[in-house]
Formats: sequence, C-alpha cells, structure tokens
Amino acid sequence: MLPPRVSVPHGSEKPPKPVSVPADSNQKARSTSVSSNPPLPKRGISRTYRLTRKKLIISQIILNTLEELKLDYPKLSKAHRKELLAIRKLLEK
Repeated sequence: MLPPRVSVPHGSEKPPKPVSVPADSNQKARSTSVSSNPPLPKRGISRTYRLTRKKLIISQIILNTLEELKLDYPKLSKAHRKELLAIRKLLEK
C-alpha cells in the first residue's frame, strides 16, 4: 500500500513530513525473495552475445559468398531440350 499523496504548498512553508506505512507480510516476503537470489554471472550474458554475434558474422559471410557466385540455371539448346523431353516421355510410360 502506497502512502497518501501530500501536496506541497507554495511559498515559504516547509512541506509536511511523509507518513510512514508499516510493511505487510507480502512486502516482506517479496523483499527477502528478491534479495536472497544471487546475481546472474556476467560471463553467461556476454558469452551468449558473443555466440550470437559469431553466428551473425558467419551467416553474413555465407550470404555474401553465394551472392558473388551469381548462380543461374543452365541454358539448354533446342536439340538438348528435345532429347530431355523424349526421355521424360519414356519414363512416364
């Protein structure tokens, strides 16, 4: 439960002191459970970042290499195409 809001008067008057609210059992349990956990190791976070960065670099190298190859389907001559169509008809029988 939050303490009630206190408005600060304008002028030379000092603002009233904040009202203290006693902590209930839920707040105590949350504060102990959060503080009882040890902090995460920094190596685990940075290792994951390094592995992700390495994978990204390798995938970029592969992609650039494939784009430089300029792969294309082979051009068939009319005679070769007729031969392949004849073989297809034989296989479909």
